[in-house]
Amino acid sequence: MNSARLALVVAVGAILTSATALADDVPNPRLESLDDRVTDLEAAQALQRVRFSGAMINRFEYFDTRYGVPGEAKEHDVLKPFSTYFAFNADFDVTSRLKVYTTLAMSKFWQNDGRNEYPGAWQASEAGSYGYGGSTPMFDRAYMAYTFGIPLTLAVGRMPTNQGVPVNQLDGLAREGTYPRFAYNAIFDGIAAVFAFTRYLPAGHSLQLRAFYTPQIFVSKTDRTRQLVDGTYKVDSNTLQYALLLEYSLSRLGRFADLLNLYYMFYQYSNFYNDGTNGTTPPLNPLDSAIANMAYIGLEGIGHIGLNASLSGLFYRTSEKMLDGTSGGTTNSASFLVNVNQRLDFIHAGTVLGAEFIKTDAAFYLDEWTYLNVIPFYSTPASKGVHAFVSTALGDNLRARIGWYLLHSEPYDLSGFASADETDSQSFYVQLTAHF
Repeated sequence: MNSARLALVVAVGAILTSATALADDVPNPRLESLDDRVTDLEAAQALQRVRFSGAMINRFEYFDTRYGVPGEAKEHDVLKPFSTYFAFNADFDVTSRLKVYTTLAMSKFWQNDGRNEYPGAWQASEAGSYGYGGSTPMFDRAYMAYTFGIPLTLAVGRMPTNQGVPVNQLDGLAREGTYPRFAYNAIFDGIAAVFAFTRYLPAGHSLQLRAFYTPQIFVSKTDRTRQLVDGTYKVDSNTLQYALLLEYSLSRLGRFADLLNLYYMFYQYSNFYNDGTNGTTPPLNPLDSAIANMAYIGLEGIGHIGLNASLSGLFYRTSEKMLDGTSGGTTNSASFLVNVNQRLDFIHAGTVLGAEFIKTDAAFYLDEWTYLNVIPFYSTPASKGVHAFVSTALGDNLRARIGWYLLHSEPYDLSGFASADETDSQSFYVQLTAHF
């Protein structure tokens, strides 16, 4: 009897197992629909934490320059390049306080790849993708930012220290870069602390302090365990550099203007190994130290008619010595950039007409590495120049700009800086930019 019951139990179990297996093989539309909805919901939640954007710039420039010793026959160069710049941004909201920002970009002359125009490793780093090196992309942004409960944000990594005011006004856009263009227009890696005091001020006032520690790192190019060697001298692997930027804005100006911006920036570096100098006898490259003070005053919406004007001044003191301790002297510089632009929405929405004026002295230096123009308008010492431009919107997120540069540079001879040439350059360009 027990054997019969056992056989019955085994048979029933086998039947149930077979039925379950058959049921698993039969599609269940309701279960599949539920699974799809759960998967879609998880994907949507993940995508809500990620923001994608980018820009593409196609550009043509006609650059004509004559250079040589004053009083003698001049060399004449003409360049007519087409170029493309492409940048893709992916920004992540890791948590409500932790964000990660990235930009992958490239720039190239058409049908031209593999260029390398930077003698120094630091120059290549600060230029990122802007060197017309080719179609291989580079990361121009890769940093994390954490916001504390107090008005403090701490950021670490490769940061947007370029394309600052008034670059955005050339196309009538909102501010994009962190630091004013005439302080430096380059990409720096480091640690930044942003203190926001706006919440403690009356309405219409905004105040922020940014502190940026951005050491220059030099290590052997072939062995990460060894110091970089120049001749018989070992180079310090970590060079001090820091910056402080104070930003104040006032939006309550009555009938006079929409907004007043006052920025002051101080930065300093000491014994920076300038491997981009490339002298001819050991020690090959000098150690540079500098103190810079930069001021920016800008008015937006003057008279509430779309008129903007700004003045940037860079005041620089540099000293130089060689690795063996030999002094190279000290220089002082004071240089200026003026930008004036007028929105012409009554002619066509998004149209901007403007001009820039630059005046630099013989000791002028600007970290100007992230630019697409061929003419070295913003970085040449002992120069005077003008830039006239008109920019207009062609549709949603599509903009065209036409411009003309004129630049005259004088010969100069300072300790560590020299040029025997007198140069006259002009450049005409057309630029088409798509934001997405």
